Amino acid sequence: MKRKVNKVGTGTLIVSLPINWVKKNQIKKGDEINVDEKEDQLILQKGDNIKDKKSKIIEINKKSILRTSIGGAYRAGNDEITIQSKEKLTLTEVNNALNTLIGVEIKSFEPNKVVLKNIVSSNTEEYNFFINKIFVTINTMINFIQEGISGNEFNFEDIDSMRNNNLKSREFCTRAMDSLDYSELKKQSVYTFFIGFEKISGSLWNLGQYLNNHQKIKNKDLNKLLDEILIKIKQIHHVYNKHEFDEALQELLDYRQDMRTDWFKGDKLLNLFKENDPVILALILHIRRLIDSCASRLLTIISD
Repeated sequence: MKRKVNKVGTGTLIVSLPINWVKKNQIKKGDEINVDEKEDQLILQKGDNIKDKKSKIIEINKKSILRTSIGGAYRAGNDEITIQSKEKLTLTEVNNALNTLIGVEIKSFEPNKVVLKNIVSSNTEEYNFFINKIFVTINTMINFIQEGISGNEFNFEDIDSMRNNNLKSREFCTRAMDSLDYSELKKQSVYTFFIGFEKISGSLWNLGQYLNNHQKIKNKDLNKLLDEILIKIKQIHHVYNKHEFDEALQELLDYRQDMRTDWFKGDKLLNLFKENDPVILALILHIRRLIDSCASRLLTIISD
C-alpha cells in the first residue's frame, strides 16, 4: 500500500500507520513500536512483540569443532555468535562452516576471534516456506534419480547441491521453532516430522552417489517403486499444508497398512531383491520406512 509523507515543522517527515495494522495490533497513543531499517525497507514491529537479541560467546580449543559449535548456537536462536579460537582460523574455514546456515554473515574477523551476525528473521511464514522447499526439493531429487536409473544423462552434482539446500532448510527450520505458536509437545512432533523428511533427501543423496559409481544396474521395478514414493510424498505434502484431519487420517492409515504388509506378503520382497539392484532397493525400502514414520508424526501434528 502507498502512504503519503507529510512534513511537520522545519525538517520532520511523518507517515500515518495503516489502520488495519493499528487495529490488529491494538496500537494506541503513547505506545512504542520498533522500526528496523533493512536496505531500502522499514520494518515495523509492535513493541511488546520484540524479542531480546540473543548472543553467545564460544571458546574452542580446536578448529575441527568450528562448524558444530556455530551450528549449535545458530539453532538455539542466537543472533550474534562470537567464536574465540586457540587455533588460528582462516576466512575460508569460517565460510565453509557457514555454508548450511541461512542468514549468517561475518561481522568481524581476526584469526583467533570471529563475530557472526544473523540477518534473517525467523517467523512462521519463513518457517513454512522452507518446509515446503524441503518437499519440493525431494520431489526434484526423485525425478533426477529416476533419470539415472533409466540410463539417461545423470549429474550427481545436481543431487549434491539439492541435498545441501535441504540441509540449509533443516537448520533454518530448527532455529525457527521458537516462532511457532505451538505447544511444546506439538513442537517436538513438528521437529521429528521435518527432520525425518530431510533424512529422505539424505537417502536420495546416497542413491545418487551409488548411481554415479554404478552405471549398469538391474532395474525391473525400481522406477515404479519411486513413482509410488513420489505419490505418497505429494499426498503428505498436501495434508501438511491443508491440515484436513478427517480426510488425511484414512489416507495415512491406509498407506501405513500397505507399507507394513504389502511388501512382506509371500515372496514379494525376496523377488524384488532378486530382480533389482539390492543396494538401491534397500535404500528405497529405507525411504519408505522414513515416510511411514513421518506419516505417523503428521497425524499427531494435525490432530493437535
